[in-house]
Amino acid sequence: MKIVLFLIIFSLTPFNVLSAENSMNSLLQDGFIVSKEETKIAGADYKKVLKIYTLKKKKEMYICSITIDNNGLDNIECFRP
Repeated sequence: MKIVLFLIIFSLTPFNVLSAENSMNSLLQDGFIVSKEETKIAGADYKKVLKIYTLKKKKEMYICSITIDNNGLDNIECFRP
């Protein structure tokens, strides 16, 4: 049962990353522009890169963070501060 649950959660994870990426793309298509971009590098042995984008449109603002590890894209999140 644990294996089945693990496989279900593992198989849904890439779809969550893609839907968040579409969220960032949809924000850009809605007229938001990238006003600031930052890159942070963490980890000594296991390198992780965190890309932070600040998207603005008039008085609205979103912050999108993309985590990249040795295997590629790990996590994409967009939220309002």
